[in-house]
Amino acid sequence: VYTLFPYYDDVYFGGVLKTVEVRWSKRMTLCAGLCRYHESKLFSPTTGESFTNGVCDIALSEPLLKFRSSKELKETLLHEMIHAWQFVTRHNR
Repeated sequence: VYTLFPYYDDVYFGGVLKTVEVRWSKRMTLCAGLCRYHESKLFSPTTGESFTNGVCDIALSEPLLKFRSSKELKETLLHEMIHAWQFVTRHNR
């Protein structure tokens, strides 16, 4: 997964997902993958302006995906990467 993610990011998403974190979850058992977007409002004391900063991460279910084929793992990763692309490029939650 850690090799596939940067490869897919470059090939399919133009490298825009470099800031997205991918991790395995041992506790997640209701779905194979989950993409989350966290937004926080920040204030710059230097400029006096406020701005929004977003962080996106993908969690993959180790209990569910360890029994699936390589094809299903790749499809799940790509599916979640599409959600991440929407969050990162379109701020679409």
